[in-house]
Amino acid sequence: TLAELWLYWPSLPDTWAAILESIIQRLRRDLWPSLRSSVSTTAKEESDLFVGKALRRLIEWDPGKLREVEKLLERAATYFNGSARVRAHGDLNFNNILYSLNTGMIKLLDPRGDEFMPITYELAKLRYSYHAGFAAITHGLTSPDWGLLPERLHEITALDEVIAKWMPLDKCTVAEACLL
Repeated sequence: TLAELWLYWPSLPDTWAAILESIIQRLRRDLWPSLRSSVSTTAKEESDLFVGKALRRLIEWDPGKLREVEKLLERAATYFNGSARVRAHGDLNFNNILYSLNTGMIKLLDPRGDEFMPITYELAKLRYSYHAGFAAITHGLTSPDWGLLPERLHEITALDEVIAKWMPLDKCTVAEACLL
């Protein structure tokens, strides 16, 4: 998977940027064709998806904590101003992408359905794969002495530059926080 490649194959930032760019271009061609149309979510729909989902989770988890984070979630809602609606994979992360270094072939694994969602959702899930160490966590490679991010900062920055072509990184960060 791309997650294993990310974990065990440190490479030049430009190489990783090219890999992520090729994945996004493939998604744009095959899965996100509506990106070229006028179909989009409104700011309210996008905010409801991310902030509303976070609120529902908090209420289920601990209703008493809701007041502590309510202002933060209200602030988070201001980042969502609508975005293109695309056919969603639903769980787009490096663990669900097979990638061949030899051919550049991409295979998506474990799609969660055939629904349309804001591109913000897909990009936030994708960014979380490399930005927050999700791949390391899911592969059991975490310990207090092991740090993925400091060693890979140049590669992460290159990948973030690819994501930034599609959406502001602060919006992506807020979406990641609300989702996860």
